[in-house]
This record gives sequence, C-alpha cells and structure tokens, in this order.
Amino acid sequence: MAVRDNRPPSIIIFDSLGGFVREWPLVDRVRFAEGLDVEMSAARDGLIRLLVPTSRSADMYDLPQYRFVALTPTGQVVDSVSPLDPSQETGVRGEYQPRIHLAWHPAGFPVVGSSEAYHIELRRPDGAVTIERHSEPIPVTEEEKEADRVVREWQRARGAVDLETRPAPPDFKAAFARILVAETGEIWVFRHGMGERWGTRDLGNGLAYPRFREPVEADVFDAEGRFIQTVRGAASIDPKVIRGDTVWAVLTGAQEEHYVARYLVR
Repeated sequence: MAVRDNRPPSIIIFDSLGGFVREWPLVDRVRFAEGLDVEMSAARDGLIRLLVPTSRSADMYDLPQYRFVALTPTGQVVDSVSPLDPSQETGVRGEYQPRIHLAWHPAGFPVVGSSEAYHIELRRPDGAVTIERHSEPIPVTEEEKEADRVVREWQRARGAVDLETRPAPPDFKAAFARILVAETGEIWVFRHGMGERWGTRDLGNGLAYPRFREPVEADVFDAEGRFIQTVRGAASIDPKVIRGDTVWAVLTGAQEEHYVARYLVR
C-alpha cells in the first residue's frame, strides 16, 4: 500500500499487514495543486503511477486538470501523460454532480469514466474497450439539498464570492461516485446510493447541517471489462486499496474517529 506524504515530498510503502516497508523521496519535482488529493496505483512494470492534479481554476468548484506521473522504485519521475482531451478536463465539481473519473490500469493504460451516464472506457493501446450498464436513478433527498443550502449560507457569511456559479444539487445523483482498479486489473465502479444520515456538523453562529453517507455498492469487472459481480458493504466503510481478494478501507466511527481496516471479499 502506498501513501503520499508532503513533508518532505515522499511516498511511504506499507506491507499487506500495515507494517512499514520503506520510504521513497520524490527526487524529481512533482507539483501538486494545493488542497487536492493524489491517487496512486502500482503497475505490473514495477512503477508507481500517481494521478496528479496540476492546476485549479479561479472557481473552486471547477475540476482541476490532471496528469498521470510514473515513478521508479527509487522515486525518479520517468513519464508523464494526460489521458484526457483538454475539453474534457474541466467540469462542475459537486458531491452528486456527474464528472470525469480517472484511474490507471496496471497493464499500463488509463481508465476514463463519465458518470453523467454509466460509461467507462479502458483506453488500451490496441483499442478502447467500453463498459456501459443501466444505472437506476438515485434521488437527492430534500434533507441532502437542505444540507447544501446551509453550507452555502455559511460560506456566504464568510465572504465567498463564487456561490452564484456553483450549481444547486441535482434531482438525481450521478451514475457512479468513483472508480478503483485492483492490482490485478479488476475494475471496481462504486455506485451512488440513498444517503444515510449519521451525524450533524456544527458550523457555528447557529448554523449546523446533517451529514450523510452512502452504503458501499460496487460493480466489479475483470481486467478486460467483463462484469463479475456486485459487492455491497456498510455505509461506514470507505474502500481505498484493492489487492486480490483484500480490500483496505477507512472506517468512520460514531465519534467521527477514523480506522484503517482490512477486509476479505468472498
């Protein structure tokens, strides 16, 4: 399992039991956009590939631009490629809004999905493979919309200037929430689900909003894009790394404390 650390810039590797293995300093400079996450995956060629956000527009709700950066086991940057056309690299960011999703297949090509519909492309060198499935519309509840309204009010009170350009929550959630690719090439597509209220966040000044989380429901495809099965789990589980039949996930407890757990998929 690979974890990025920004101070100093490095990647820390843990074994399957969570034990420390080694730390790789990033020898060549890789610029990260402030406040944006980086996703990492290992490939069969021994390289670590990072999905790196490289820029952000003035509007905080626009999607950043991304590039894939390949690192050697010593941390040297050996390759960098953008898997999307420039016209596809921006779009509205929002918890339930459709967007472009990116992942890296261990066989060495990008996996690109559009959650406006259930449409995913494995952009292989010998030709793209398309995954399309029916997606039952999941409504955004009135409670979820009210939570968004409260956050807007809080942001407006703090002087936010871009709220008018931020779209209101849609009536229905995007076809899926994210994509993870396992070390052996299986593709996990995490669908949106009905939100489960599990707490309240206090913003101060008399403002608070309900928090929601969705149960885990993932469609699993083999490395060639053929459907295998649908995997379901509890709403408190946030899968992060998939390796064979093992899933590493972050759990959120009743007091919002976080744990790292290891699961076996059977």
